[in-house]
Amino acid sequence: MNDRLPKRWCVLLAVAALLGGCAFRPQLHAVAIDHNRLVADTANELALLNILRARDRQPMHFTSMNVLRGNAQVSVSAEVGAVLDEGDLKAISPSLGAGAVSNPSFEIAIYDKQEFQNGIMRPVEPSLYQYFLSNGWPADYLARLLIERIEFRSDGSGGRPAGVMVGALDNDPEDPGKTAQFRRFLAQYDVEIRTLRAPPTPLAPASELLPRSTLGDLSILADGSLYLEDRGEHAGMVMRRGGIEYAGALVETDAAAGSAYACASVAGPMAEDAEGRRASLAGFEFSGAETPDPAAGACTFDGVHVAPPVIVLRSPDAVLYFLGEYLRSPAAGDDAPLLTVWREGDPGARGRRAVVRTRFMGERYAILEEPDDADGQPTGRSMQTLSFLQQLINLHKSAGELPASSSLVVQR
Repeated sequence: MNDRLPKRWCVLLAVAALLGGCAFRPQLHAVAIDHNRLVADTANELALLNILRARDRQPMHFTSMNVLRGNAQVSVSAEVGAVLDEGDLKAISPSLGAGAVSNPSFEIAIYDKQEFQNGIMRPVEPSLYQYFLSNGWPADYLARLLIERIEFRSDGSGGRPAGVMVGALDNDPEDPGKTAQFRRFLAQYDVEIRTLRAPPTPLAPASELLPRSTLGDLSILADGSLYLEDRGEHAGMVMRRGGIEYAGALVETDAAAGSAYACASVAGPMAEDAEGRRASLAGFEFSGAETPDPAAGACTFDGVHVAPPVIVLRSPDAVLYFLGEYLRSPAAGDDAPLLTVWREGDPGARGRRAVVRTRFMGERYAILEEPDDADGQPTGRSMQTLSFLQQLINLHKSAGELPASSSLVVQR
């Protein structure tokens, strides 16, 4: 036998071991991606299942895959076949195989405690509304999901007592008349949330603190909520910084939309934004704008002079019930429906790819793929709504305070 044969076998075995190590990485990669898909599919199906429960006015239940531990076993096999002729190596036929078996373990978290209920029953904060707006979510889409009602009260003119309810726009999918009124309002105005910093508050003269403190102690005020004022009428005072305040703004987009609410346009600097949209008297103006004279033109609702409207925001729990109502009474003529759920066997569902599936009350339901139209506009927002709902619930899964009604006054 050729004395070089053992060396060749050693080389072949080394190559097989190297190839086995190369096969190990893609197998683990596939297992990790499968686990991620498992979490995504589970979260999407649970969200759809709760919407269907809300549609049928059944209790909703919340769970999540709290911990997912991967346990992958990767096996690699290598074989080398050889043909010998009188001790000489004539042919080599190597083969390599690899496989992976995943045995994940996971924990299911059940959200049924008071802390979680307080979280999802708390109305959305204006700051969160502003966050979604600033991140490019469409204003009309957010308004349809998050605004429950817009109230209009008299401003005290025309012989009517101030504060008397004049009317309201209810975002109620089960009432076609109310839905039409609310949609006309959204066609005329965009609802925006803008921020202001409240003025600082003087607390005490710094001289009163010096006998008991050092300059080093006072220097920490520069980075906190307190600071030392060195100019103006409050020079030498310890001041508390003003907090962030949120105000609603109505920006008119289509004066011909014909809603029951109307305001005269603001004249003067900053009356239009970069897109040419006009601010109304109910709009919030930044510095540099002229303050409109209320006598020059008042805001009205059905012809009655009204104060700035009050916008009542929904909680994540209320958004779920709203979507259930929406499924019971889908809006007619909706160009991009908020949510469309198909039952297995529906004629329009045949031949279309299902993105999310679930079984409920003995029936199979699915959210189908919704491609854009010829103009690049969405034909539906079902998965966007599912994503938005999951973010809302995840943000409110923990809360130590009792829920309280959240309303937003649109300032002039």
